[in-house]
Amino acid sequence: MKMELMDRAKLEVLNKRGLRYNLQDAEKDYVLSVLLKIIYGSKLADKLVFKGGTALYHCYLEQVRFSSDMDFTAKSAVAVEEFQNLFSENSWIEIKDVAEKKHGFDIIVKYSAVLSQPDSIVINVNTKQKVLLESKKLKYRNKYDLDVDCFVMDEQEIFAEKIRTINERVKPRDCYDLSMLRRYKKIDIPYCVKLAKSKESYIPITKEYMLRNLQIIISGYDKEMKELYYAEKVTKEDAEKLVREITELV
Repeated sequence: MKMELMDRAKLEVLNKRGLRYNLQDAEKDYVLSVLLKIIYGSKLADKLVFKGGTALYHCYLEQVRFSSDMDFTAKSAVAVEEFQNLFSENSWIEIKDVAEKKHGFDIIVKYSAVLSQPDSIVINVNTKQKVLLESKKLKYRNKYDLDVDCFVMDEQEIFAEKIRTINERVKPRDCYDLSMLRRYKKIDIPYCVKLAKSKESYIPITKEYMLRNLQIIISGYDKEMKELYYAEKVTKEDAEKLVREITELV
């Protein structure tokens, strides 16, 4: 699918009317929408389930946190070459690198779009895990007048995956995302804990791992959150309280 890009003047106007990001982030937010439209306008649409922070803040919640990458779980076999062919009609898009991983692969997509300044977006495709709940066909809400439909992981399963993520890494944004889902969606936490434990994990989900990671997250929470764009606050006390509530059910 060949996509015509808007010009800088239009991007500036839409950004001022909407999210008021710095212009480089606004361009990236726009390019995310364009890439997703290309992906879900292709044969890959039936193979990929969109998930993670970008899916969360464009399909389920208001865009209160800026997320700059794209995460998918593959329902059936997907090859890197399918992405290379997918973007070939757009000269401003280039697959710069591919990192093979145990669970799938990361694609580094380089682009030189509206601002004519090279930047990149990471597309993560998990080819090992299974999607346990039925995905939902939802609109990818954006500020750039692009009509994008995508198949999105159920919000309960996104919550479950965020539980698993906290068990495996120390990123304050994961606590933030859990808190926002809990705040605005009817999340069944005991069910989500069971769901998280039934999904494949790289390390076992245990209370010990989660509390260890939580301690590290909270110690640097305020500092690291300052580096993120977010429009609605979640205090470290509230974030810690929620994760401890979840941990008691593990």
